[in-house]
Amino acid sequence: MDSAHRPPDYVQVPDYMEELISFINHADSHKYDLLKTAAAHHRFAWIHPFHNGNGRVVRLLTYAMLIKQGFNIKRGRIINPTAVFCINRNNYYAMLSQADSGSEGMLAWCEYVLHGLYEEIIKIDKLTDYSFLAEKILIPAVEFCCERGSLNKQERDILKVAVTKVVFQSADIEHLMPGKIPAERSRVLARLRNEGLIEPLEEKARKYMANFTGSCLLRGVIKVLMKENFTAMRD
Repeated sequence: MDSAHRPPDYVQVPDYMEELISFINHADSHKYDLLKTAAAHHRFAWIHPFHNGNGRVVRLLTYAMLIKQGFNIKRGRIINPTAVFCINRNNYYAMLSQADSGSEGMLAWCEYVLHGLYEEIIKIDKLTDYSFLAEKILIPAVEFCCERGSLNKQERDILKVAVTKVVFQSADIEHLMPGKIPAERSRVLARLRNEGLIEPLEEKARKYMANFTGSCLLRGVIKVLMKENFTAMRD
């Protein structure tokens, strides 16, 4: 979607950017932190200082401000501005344009941003709940890979056990391989390990975890996250 906004003349950009930086760095009460972040995001987008890449830079600026405000990995929460602003790009541009119209438009923009951040926090809290993560993301990712032919049914069922139990061993999949001796189960687990689908809890250990980081399972996770609106496409 093309915006009707026309940025200021390039000779005005340095002064506008200096004004924005002063606004960001000014010491204000922490209760205004998120409002400042919303206002700074809009102002940067309005100035539009670069010929290309303004969207990526303003999201980086927003991310940096959120990190400074305490939304960081040490606290257990990371808010991704891309997820907030890019799931519905048309709505994002419409709200930016509304903010250009004056104080009421800016208030609507701030409400839009704060609501988006709130929704993102809820999503993050869900993903840190392993029961939700397993049921809504990981197991559907395994099913997706099986449907695509990347996993056979036996591999699917073993991985579902791995997700459910978190840490599993050969005895936990005995019911999936009736009549098979332990050595045969061990060979199946060794194959899954070689394919990068599971990994030992420790080197040479006989307890395993599912590995979603470097296999077809990662594609499945990304697909499910997109379907559930946990991720957004970036420009």
